[in-house]
Amino acid sequence: MMTSKSSNGSGTKRQRTSPYMPLTVNDLSADLWCDIADFLPKTSRALLAVALTAPPASFRESGWKGQPNAVSKAIISSAIDKVLFNTLLDELCEEARGETDANGNRRCIKGYATAQQHDRQFRKFLSEQLNKYYNSAWEILDFVDIPVSLASRLTDDDLGAVLVCIDAKNNLERLNLTHCFNVVGYGFIPLRASDVLEKIDLGLYRQFETPFWRSGSPRFSFREVKLSEGPVCDILDSILSGERGNSQLRRLQYPYEWYQENQLGQFGNIADGGNMDQVMRSGRMREFVKGHNAATLNLFSCCVYFGFGSNDGFCSSIYDVDVWKSDLVDTCLGCYDASFDVCSHCDEILCGPCTNALECSNCNVIYCRHCQEANGFAGVVTFCDSDWCDPHCSTCRSSGCRNGSNNCSDCKAIVFDTLLEECNVKQAHIDSQQEEMERSKSIMFTSEDPPITIRIKDVSGETLVTVERSIKMETLFQAFASKKDIDVSNLRFTLCGERIHPSASPESLDLYDMVEIEADW
Repeated sequence: MMTSKSSNGSGTKRQRTSPYMPLTVNDLSADLWCDIADFLPKTSRALLAVALTAPPASFRESGWKGQPNAVSKAIISSAIDKVLFNTLLDELCEEARGETDANGNRRCIKGYATAQQHDRQFRKFLSEQLNKYYNSAWEILDFVDIPVSLASRLTDDDLGAVLVCIDAKNNLERLNLTHCFNVVGYGFIPLRASDVLEKIDLGLYRQFETPFWRSGSPRFSFREVKLSEGPVCDILDSILSGERGNSQLRRLQYPYEWYQENQLGQFGNIADGGNMDQVMRSGRMREFVKGHNAATLNLFSCCVYFGFGSNDGFCSSIYDVDVWKSDLVDTCLGCYDASFDVCSHCDEILCGPCTNALECSNCNVIYCRHCQEANGFAGVVTFCDSDWCDPHCSTCRSSGCRNGSNNCSDCKAIVFDTLLEECNVKQAHIDSQQEEMERSKSIMFTSEDPPITIRIKDVSGETLVTVERSIKMETLFQAFASKKDIDVSNLRFTLCGERIHPSASPESLDLYDMVEIEADW
């Protein structure tokens, strides 16, 4: 018969206990709990830490100020054993094979659309995502390592409690809300004013997958998404305007379902949509993006970026490894490419393959599909028929063929009519000037009196002009000004120091042959 010391204060009296009295979880040591946790996926360890502390709702009821107990802290801080990594990978891959639509189609893997490649590439990309997660402490929280059936049932209380237990405000750099379809957004409150969070990915799918089914099936999300723009944007506002003004947040990936309903049927509509006001369903989201001057919206990857300064700065920096370490989240959902540029007209980010937009190889002008069609820029940048020639805009192609820097015969054929029209316009202008000169000559030599020659002296020398005696001096002045390429109003003609009136004539001035007048300007 087992005995135990009494708690009545005497310290000497013992009470009888049953040798078969069951142990409770409170009787297990922290070391034993850590040993048990070694058999769990990383995210399940955090959920276990929450369960051993208090019901998840109690964290919210305490204003998210509760703290994990000693056992939970030990589980969170203990090293993560990767012995079961391959077993976990096998289980997750097997579960994913059952994720199909009514026609048996599976979701697309970015860059790999064929069914034959699907299983192999799925395992490869999932292994990479898990490795990145498991090689970090709690700088990353990614729900990718637990079954979809569990992740999809987690609530905001569960999420918030996990964030409290891992001290996310001071530790978490990246949050991937993989498959957490039941979360609304209030569970992010423990992240308020975080100055270490860098990436928050709320696409709700594995980062290497799209929200679409494989081709041949209606291309829309297969889950009802509860995540709401209001609470999410409120928390992000607090992070971006943190207490210490030292926010590290660089990327928000939002759910595809945050686009307007008429944009969800086919991703190509995004390429036609133009700008944020036409595509985003929520005024709160539009207000959030516009409220942060450094925010860059990329509609093609469902991401908002911070700290790049402008759309052009984003496109030139996102794949510079010294500036940004890109991943599959940064790629386009429509073509899985990363050929982003900025429309030269509307300044919106565009995806070259999705918009069929070409960039001029000379001046780098490029237009999105919306501007091509709505603003008459269709065909402004094109290829010629030559296989080796780069795309040119109409201005650069004409300029190159005109000055000889472009020797492509196919380009010359494209601009031939344009250049011919330019030549015809210039020839017409030359002909008009010649006709004007002939008319002036006819006016100058209409008198029967013998003409005289007048010497016009200026700072550059002397000019001889032969005129009829009856012609007005203003005609002589205009001819001299035209030859000198000077505005006649800036000239002053004098004879013996006296200014000559334009309405006078050689005859009225009694000028003789080879007389000298002076021109000043």
